[in-house]
Amino acid sequence: MVRRSALDGAPATAEVAAAGDAPPVAPAAVVRDPLPAGVSGDPFINTIPFQVLSWEPRAVFYPNFLDPERCAHIVAMAAKRLAPSGLALRAGDTAATTGDIRTSQGTFLMSREDKEGVLDYLEKRIAAVTLLPQRHGEAFNVLRYEVGQKCAAREEEGEARRLTLRAGTTVTTTPSTRSPTARSPASALRPCSSI
Repeated sequence: MVRRSALDGAPATAEVAAAGDAPPVAPAAVVRDPLPAGVSGDPFINTIPFQVLSWEPRAVFYPNFLDPERCAHIVAMAAKRLAPSGLALRAGDTAATTGDIRTSQGTFLMSREDKEGVLDYLEKRIAAVTLLPQRHGEAFNVLRYEVGQKCAAREEEGEARRLTLRAGTTVTTTPSTRSPTARSPASALRPCSSI
């Protein structure tokens, strides 16, 4: 048996059976009252469960990171605005010569456009797990891939440094709403809780 701290409403002393012959897991931190928070801190203790899938390359799984209702809200917002994905053209490029590089549909969503506050909630969750302030985030780039669509690799030779200095550096990428098992256009956009 393994003792775990409170996660998603489970009692702090909940006992969970260890899977198979797995070695026992050390008890998680004791849940306690929150410490006084600074002006920019949280007045509560976050308990967001996660599993490290790989340290190199780093991959972390956050089960049920967003509930199905909020995922459906984001999918519905994006579906109204999907358009063919764009591509920054370089000298000598035309839409005709680059049309087969990116064949998906996409849109950008910003939390201030969401009257329901779902994107703001998601930004706060992302800030909690990345330990980066919410204000450091960018608009959500929502992409939809039909069966057979792609985003082919493109050599950015010499452009990467200039683009990085102008646009910033991606520190983390959060889960997609696309199911890896999607087989038909109707199932290409699925709530992120299904992945």
